[in-house]
Amino acid sequence: MEKIQVIQPTKLLAPYIKQYWFLRIDDVKQGFQRSIPAGCVALVFHKGNKIISSFHKGTQPQSYISGQISTYSDIEFSFLDMVIILFQPIGCRMFFPYPMEEFTNQNIGIDLLDNTCLVELEEKINEASDNYQIVRLIEEYLLNRLYTISMKVKEIYPFYLKRLV
Repeated sequence: MEKIQVIQPTKLLAPYIKQYWFLRIDDVKQGFQRSIPAGCVALVFHKGNKIISSFHKGTQPQSYISGQISTYSDIEFSFLDMVIILFQPIGCRMFFPYPMEEFTNQNIGIDLLDNTCLVELEEKINEASDNYQIVRLIEEYLLNRLYTISMKVKEIYPFYLKRLV
C-alpha cells in the first residue's frame, strides 16, 4: 500500500523549507520505482529497509543530504518509509555550512557530516509515532540551528549589526 503526505512548514521556516514529504510503500516483495529529481536539495530520513539506487550505484545511506540531482534514478526496495525535507533553492545553506555544489549528484550520509544533533534528530524521528510529531521535531531542530547561527553572527559581527540598527 502507498501513502503519500505533504506538510507545509511554519511561516518562520517557509523561506528555507519548501515542504515536508512523507512516503511509505509497504507490502511489496520487491519494489522498483523511478525517482525523478525535485530540483532542490533534500534532507532524507529513511526508516524502512535498504534502498539500492542505479544512479548512485549501490546501497543508499539510511539518512542523507541529497544534493541537486541531474537525472532520474531507478531504486529497488522491499519496504520504503521516507521523511523528506525539501529545501527552497538556497534554504539548505542556512543550516549546513558546506558548499552546496559539493553535494551535486550525491547522497551524503548524515553520519559523515560531523553533526551529532542531526544524528540525534534521526533517532527521534525513528521513534516518533506520527508525521505531525516528526514535523515538530524537525522544526525544533531547524529553528534551533537558525537561532545558534544568528547568535554566532552577533558575536562575529557586532560592529556591523550596530551600524544596521
